[in-house]
Amino acid sequence: MKPHTLLRAAFIALLLQSLLGGTGGKITPAEREEEARWLQSLGVQVPEGGWPLENPFVQPWTRRSLIVPTAWYRQRAPEKVKADLFRADVKLLRQIMENVYGGWQTAERRGWKWGEFFDRWDADLAAQGSAEIALQEAMAPWKKLMEFQLDNHSGPLSLAVAAHAGSWSAVLAKAPAAACTEFRNTKGTVYPINSLDPAQLPKKREDSEGRPIYYLTTPSIKGPLEAVHCGSEWIPAKPAWFPTNAERSANIRALAQTETDVPTYRSISPQIGYIRFPSFSKPAVELTIKLEATLKDLKPTEGLLIVDLRGNEGGDERLNALGHWVKPPNVSGKTRIAASCLYHALRWGYMQISSASLKPPISGGMRTRLQASLNDLLKNDAPGCPSKFTEESGNWSYLQHRYPVPTKVKTRLLALVDEGCGSDCEGAMITIAAIPGSVIAGVNSYGVAQFIQPGYFVLPNTRLPFRIALGTADDYGDNRSFDGYGFDVDILLPTQAEMSAENILRLAQRLIQ
Repeated sequence: MKPHTLLRAAFIALLLQSLLGGTGGKITPAEREEEARWLQSLGVQVPEGGWPLENPFVQPWTRRSLIVPTAWYRQRAPEKVKADLFRADVKLLRQIMENVYGGWQTAERRGWKWGEFFDRWDADLAAQGSAEIALQEAMAPWKKLMEFQLDNHSGPLSLAVAAHAGSWSAVLAKAPAAACTEFRNTKGTVYPINSLDPAQLPKKREDSEGRPIYYLTTPSIKGPLEAVHCGSEWIPAKPAWFPTNAERSANIRALAQTETDVPTYRSISPQIGYIRFPSFSKPAVELTIKLEATLKDLKPTEGLLIVDLRGNEGGDERLNALGHWVKPPNVSGKTRIAASCLYHALRWGYMQISSASLKPPISGGMRTRLQASLNDLLKNDAPGCPSKFTEESGNWSYLQHRYPVPTKVKTRLLALVDEGCGSDCEGAMITIAAIPGSVIAGVNSYGVAQFIQPGYFVLPNTRLPFRIALGTADDYGDNRSFDGYGFDVDILLPTQAEMSAENILRLAQRLIQ
């Protein structure tokens, strides 16, 4: 590192330490005691000497840095912030992202100038002095970053300013006869199609009756689609059903035959079984573990198992229950993951926010995972917490999934997915897609698995909860866009009627014939 770079880094560290030296960056004794009591109520032993640190924002960083009480995540995100305090927080955000943000390098490769981005953001806030401004205004530069590189695992936890976008599929009126170069949405806005990005190109699949169907997927902020320009003509497009949570839940419960959306299994017929994973959040996983216990003595004979993942927003993937029908493979894709001390600190932040609603007693397995994660924070790292990443080539890609394919497996899996399936739900899709004879049906998943392993922290001066992806994944293996596009399906179910229980059962019958 050049001398002037070292001096600049040291100056920023001193400035941050002085800015964060007030009560904004410190944790009170009462807050530390409450955090320890909460963890102990779950059966987790906390480190001696108090937990967490009194001032976790002082450098040099360790694995215990940036860790705040879980209560800070339970607080409502501010709607307004003081410009000078938020300016100090943005300086800290810059240091954190430069150290562990998985998307830092990918944006640089595409021409993003991080130094200019943060310097301009700092100047905009400096011009506001100590004025109170809307969070939407304070985060305006972040929206521009998301327009350049959509990352659904990074940003403030305030949905109003996160600038995230899931996928939205649309059915083309006919097969394109030439290359498609642009599309138009219902507002009349025209967007180009990058011919080098497979995620942006039309796909040929089949409908629930096995007939050919063509569709295109875009991030929802660019939709809904109205037409696609292919060759010399504009082909009309019909947007897929984009349900409210209530509409989706009603559709799911009609198939699950439950009053509420919970992990469940039922035998629909001697040939067809059904299992529902509504979420992989920690409370939902606890319910899934209880479901697994009820399946212990099950001797399934079904030729097809419907695995319902619709609306599953992710969490901690758990598909153990499928082991009664198939052997889920251990698959991994191409990844690049942060490995500095802050990686461990921010992943504990994820553990906190995903465990915030847990109430004792919890399962032994959950308690063991919490304790292991906490113990991991007590290990030492390289002095100075240098930025570093590890890369893995993986052993499988989604491009290896095949449908239709001849198979002699005892039970086939029919995975139901939609634009509400994201993060670890998409991880579950990868696992299922790698199982011989599996079928993926619905519409494209949300698209939140390109920038992976979110790490959580709270900006101390404004108490704004934030998260950043600590790694990247290339689950297709061809460097295509993923966030906002998701995984493609084998069978497209683009309407409410085609997503209905009756139509899904007809599809299941067709697949086992």
